[in-house]
Order: sequence, then C-alpha cells, then structure tokens
Amino acid sequence: ASILDNVQVRFRMDLIYTNTGPILIAMNPFKWLPIYGDDVITRYHGRPYGSMPPHCYQEAEDAFVQLQKYRKNQAIVICGESGAGKTETTKLMLHYLATVSKRTADRQKKTSQETTIAERMVNSNPLLEAYGHAKTLRNDNSSRFGKFTRFDFQIGSPVITGGFVENLLLEKVRVVEQAEGERNYHIFYQMVAAAKKNHPRLPGTAKLGGSAADASTHGFTNSSGCTTIEHVDDVDEFEATLGALEAVGCSKDETQRILETTAAVYWLGDVDFKGEDNAVAIDSAALDHAARLLGVDKKKLATALCQRVRTVGGEKVVSPMEVKHALQLRDALAKATYARLFDWLVHRANQAFDRSSGADSPFIGVLDIYGFEIMKTNGFEQLIINTTNEQLQKVFN
Repeated sequence: ASILDNVQVRFRMDLIYTNTGPILIAMNPFKWLPIYGDDVITRYHGRPYGSMPPHCYQEAEDAFVQLQKYRKNQAIVICGESGAGKTETTKLMLHYLATVSKRTADRQKKTSQETTIAERMVNSNPLLEAYGHAKTLRNDNSSRFGKFTRFDFQIGSPVITGGFVENLLLEKVRVVEQAEGERNYHIFYQMVAAAKKNHPRLPGTAKLGGSAADASTHGFTNSSGCTTIEHVDDVDEFEATLGALEAVGCSKDETQRILETTAAVYWLGDVDFKGEDNAVAIDSAALDHAARLLGVDKKKLATALCQRVRTVGGEKVVSPMEVKHALQLRDALAKATYARLFDWLVHRANQAFDRSSGADSPFIGVLDIYGFEIMKTNGFEQLIINTTNEQLQKVFN
C-alpha cells in the first residue's frame, strides 16, 4: 500500500518514474512531458546510478556502463499491462543507447559522423509499428507482438556494431476481427488513406479502391466501428512507413511487393461465398484483386477456399465445405499470409542491421513483452500472454 500511495503522489506531480530497489516503475501519463530529448540525455550520461532522479534513461545508462565496465551482457525487461507505455519506453531507451554509444565513440575517435547502425535501427521503428501495432481501447498505438531487441557492441568498445530483433507471437487474430472501438493493424488504414489521396508512392497495383477508398467498406475493418485515431494522420504515417522501408534497405521493387501482399490480405476480407452445404466463392472484384496480388489463378483460389482436401489411405479425397467453414478458411489464409509477411519484414530488417562479429559479441538486450489484458473473451493467445507476464512478475518479486 505504501508503494502504491507513493507512486500516486508522485504521478500527480508529473513525476512518472519511481524506483523501488533495482526496479523502475513507469506510469503512463497519456501526454507528452518535457523530460526527454538530447539535452536530458546529456544530463544522465556519465552520471553515477542514483545521482539523478528516476528515469528510463538512468536504467539505459546503467546497462551501458555495466557492459563497458564488467564486459557482461545486459538485459532490460519491460513489462506491464496493455497500454502501460512499454513500447514508448523501449523506443526511448534504444534511442538513448544509440545516442550515448555514438557520443562516446566520437570522443574516442572510433566512429565517423555518419548515421550509425543503431540510429538506423531506431529510424526503422515505424515499419514494425505499422505492421505490428494497432489502436486498442486503452492505447492508440498498442504493440500487438512481443519483441527482443539487442544492440551488439565491439569487444572492449562503446561502438554498436549491429543489431537484431526477435519477434515473439504476433497477434494474428486481429487481422480478421477486432473488438468494438479498436482498429486492425495501422498499415491497412495507412494504405486506404493513401489510396484516397492518390498517393504517388502507393503502387497502382496495391490501391484499395482509389479516391473512393474507405476502411469502413472493407471486411476486415468494418465491424469495430473505429477507422480513425484522433490527432493521427494516416497519410503522414504511411510516409513514415515508406521511410522506414528505406532505412532497412528495401528496394523500390521490394517495397511494391510488400504493399501488394498487404493489399492482397486486405482484399481477402471482402471475398464472400454463397450456397449452404456447398459453398461457392462469389465472383467479385475482391476475388480478382486478391488472386492477382497473390499471384495465383482466380479460379484455383476460389476452388481452394471452398474445398476440404484430406489424404485417406494414401489417396486425396476432396469434399465441399459449408459457407461458415469457407469463411474460416479464408480468414486462416489471411492470417497466415500476414504473419509470414511480418516475419519476413523482421528478417529483412535483421539482414540490414545484423552486422556484428558473431554470437560472442557483448550486447544489451531490451525485451518489450506483450501486455497483460483481460478481454471480454480471452483466446488462447491472451492466455499465453497473461501467463508469461505472471511468470515475469514472479521473477521480479
């Protein structure tokens, strides 16, 4: 009770950070406070632990110093309930590490003034946010996957030589359904908004309805009643996503294929069926677009979505499906395709940044775990997420 009372009193004074032993408690103020930036980084860099007010920069500085001093790998675990501000804290700490690493290396004449790998990793954040974040009831930019980000250092040096992001359990079910008042992944709304404005960098092949585009008319975004976020311009966010694709080294051709695959998943949500026991895919523009963007024959796709294929006694047995099962299969295809695209994007980013000398490189790792949450209906994924958080809390306690 005394800890909670202390945290509450400090929070009312806009002191959102509180230390309890080696643990930093961070309270999400749901507003931007003037306690970040390069000048604040300067104040925390080089100062002994505990000599400055509690701050996420202090924890990042401690990890940086401990790595340099004792040559032991460092881990920062960030956890809490959904909407607690974990992802923003992760970004702040990674930015701090990238900045102080460059400053220290510059003082020691170990790097040039060009953009470092760590800075480019930080600049690539909008890509994973577009494809892995969504608006929830508690948070306008909620991370819907867990990730472990590591910065690798030169042995005995403050220079960051590479980086790596490990993806942990993307929330695939969000691709096909969202709770009332929540949104699907940001990228779909960004592309719809870009199509509405005839954005010059959105490939014509991936446009979602052109100037008549509206997220409320697409199957995978029309049921939650929420298509926009206050104070967020999805076209501007789309520009940031394109910039992040450039930061990870994606070519113009790769970017086009990424956006086409994303559009294919989105169009799948508009594919519908008729009949009852024998489902038949309705011939529609959505089916045309989905097949073309996936690079498959339209008739074969329509047939595959309506048939169950089993192997019995070494022979393939094909049987028709009911409409409800065809819809489930369509959703499963969309989820699987999106998840594979997301995994590929993480892999592509790692290809650009994982330049370290090997597995023995000293590193600082930051674990941004998915948030604990109690939903109206808790699925298997949420059970795993909540159990993981319980185990972490047990370790802390």
